[in-house]
Amino acid sequence: MDSQFSQRVKDILGYSKEEAIRLGNSHISPEHLFLGILRDGEGVAVEILINQGIDLMVLKGSLEKSIKVDIPVSVADNEVLPLLRSTERILKLVYLEAKALKSPVIESEHLLLAILKDENTLVTRFLSEMDVDYQSVRRMVEAGSPSAKADYPRDEDDEGQGFGAQGKGPAGNAASAKSSSDTPVLDNFGIDLTKAAEEGRLDPVVGREREIERLAQILSRRKKNNPVLIGEPGVGKS
Repeated sequence: MDSQFSQRVKDILGYSKEEAIRLGNSHISPEHLFLGILRDGEGVAVEILINQGIDLMVLKGSLEKSIKVDIPVSVADNEVLPLLRSTERILKLVYLEAKALKSPVIESEHLLLAILKDENTLVTRFLSEMDVDYQSVRRMVEAGSPSAKADYPRDEDDEGQGFGAQGKGPAGNAASAKSSSDTPVLDNFGIDLTKAAEEGRLDPVVGREREIERLAQILSRRKKNNPVLIGEPGVGKS
């Protein structure tokens, strides 16, 4: 699913450049992205912050005081401001946040989550002091969208009790009952084998002890750690 920026997020990105120019900065930082969210003044991200009891004007003033420079840099309106590396990472991560929450459109809440994912930004530090962090915001986003719960990706053919499928027994119910994860984005691209084994969702492997032990040895090497499994179809390579 390829997510696209909503009109609100496009406006926020435009506001972030204007905020950087207004504060005399020569680059766009994560703080400018957040100020763009506040300047927009609407959307789920702002609603979440208000519901968490955040005084947006006080937070805005604290951020501006921290990043405003005494000698502003002269920037033309049509000049492109460079992005900090942290800003670039956020704009890449926002796609993953939207994908993990099964949203076809990137909204302000996804941008807020991507900003909070970086623990080194002033925004994250200030909000942390107000008991607002990535996990608390994500829970609120999920609560407002029933379909916004990341799950293991499965092929259409995997409807049975195959590897990674949700079972009908206690293990399957326990997996489906857990609505949050410490690695929500990673969960959308892979399967936690350790967790699957603990919950009894792995198919039993019989007669492959030596092969599995050898495979583990190869994977544990510092170099030449790429095992190759060969054999006819149906002999148990997978």
